[in-house]
Amino acid sequence: MRTELERRGWSIARLARETGMTASWASRMLRGLAWADMDAVIRIEQVLQVSFFPEDSA
Repeated sequence: MRTELERRGWSIARLARETGMTASWASRMLRGLAWADMDAVIRIEQVLQVSFFPEDSA
């Protein structure tokens, strides 16, 4: 996720604003101090237009 934010030139504050989360929580999540629930993961995936859990092609 951090790589995608850097690629876009987004700050933690921008991620928080775009996903409706607090900057404090987003910062803690990116540092591994907080866990994202599935709702948060889905919102982040939608906003960044990425998939953190790609479908298994097997």
